[in-house]
Amino acid sequence: MKTLEHLSIFLDRLAFPVKIVRFLALAGGVALVVGNYFRAPSAVGQPAMADGLFWAGGALVLLPNLLLVFIDKQAVEILRSLHEEEKRNAEMEKNLNQCVSEFEAKKALIGLFNLFPEVLRDSIISPKRDDASRREALEAAVQIIVDRKRSFFCIEDDYFNISIYEQGEAGGVLNGVECFRSHPADAMGPHRAWRSGEGYVGLAFSRRQEVVFSDTRLQDVSSLISVPPDKRKEADSRRYVSLVAAPIFLEESAPFGVIVASSDRPRRFVWESEVNAERQANAVEIFRYIAPQFAILMDVLRNTPPDEAREDAGNG
Repeated sequence: MKTLEHLSIFLDRLAFPVKIVRFLALAGGVALVVGNYFRAPSAVGQPAMADGLFWAGGALVLLPNLLLVFIDKQAVEILRSLHEEEKRNAEMEKNLNQCVSEFEAKKALIGLFNLFPEVLRDSIISPKRDDASRREALEAAVQIIVDRKRSFFCIEDDYFNISIYEQGEAGGVLNGVECFRSHPADAMGPHRAWRSGEGYVGLAFSRRQEVVFSDTRLQDVSSLISVPPDKRKEADSRRYVSLVAAPIFLEESAPFGVIVASSDRPRRFVWESEVNAERQANAVEIFRYIAPQFAILMDVLRNTPPDEAREDAGNG
């Protein structure tokens, strides 16, 4: 439709100049005929300007037609050139949109790097070290990601989930310690616990690297994710369609948690090599920045003794 509109506008602009050139060619043809008539040997009373009229007419025929070769393009040529121009414009628009998305993601990361230290500082200097204050710190950290979900993951009205899992004592299961769901009621516990290798949470934990599924409904993906029957839920296939899970660990240490983000729409999360559209974020790269921030925060929360322990140490 755009091509036809451009073609119509181009032809409308070209119509009047072409009419003038064609009129000059017509006038030249008339002058050529008249001049040739009076130059003929049989002509009676040959005018003195017959030769000039003949050559002027010839020039008016040749020159306008030569000009029409360049300005009076055929519709097919115009259509082809406009199609090529549209392709170039579409490619430029796509590249521009990707640059804008990358810029927004980088700006959001800067905001994350500025806010996470504040949460970490508050956790360190807080006089309380109970479970409530610990959950409050994790909730504040998760909210930083939620507030930037559009810039990070191009998510707006999707069913969005971000969850933090932490391994229990002595290498136990991975328990959900904080989460956000687009429907607040869904965030209320209890939540499922996962062993190493179970589900996408346990898979990221056991592999010690990110796992990304652009569409969990595909057969090859569902066969890869091992979920015990007692932990399957019917809503999983609707809520967690596209997801990324990354292990939480410090350098040179074993993982002690997993962070997960998911959407109910396919291909919201893809590997770096598959990011090829405006509405796809480089989730793996972003999570490589986010996961270490949670690792530092959770390490502080894990290694800071609770109030009772500190009081006992002070009394001793």
